[in-house]
Amino acid sequence: HPYRPRTAQRIYKLFFLCELVGGEAATSIETSAAEFFAVDQLPPLSLGRTLVDDVSLLDAHRLNPAERCYVD
Repeated sequence: HPYRPRTAQRIYKLFFLCELVGGEAATSIETSAAEFFAVDQLPPLSLGRTLVDDVSLLDAHRLNPAERCYVD
């Protein structure tokens, strides 16, 4: 039997700032959709995975790369 803990011990959230430099956004075996949104025009977030505060911190860092990274 593989070990399966009853609770999450560690959760990592990784956010990537991307720029499409050629081609077009496309789906893959890991995604059902691929789209780009302005920060102020995001679709509803899956709040169990990503919070509005997460996006706000990411955008603050985008606007000011000297902004410190947030690690909880």
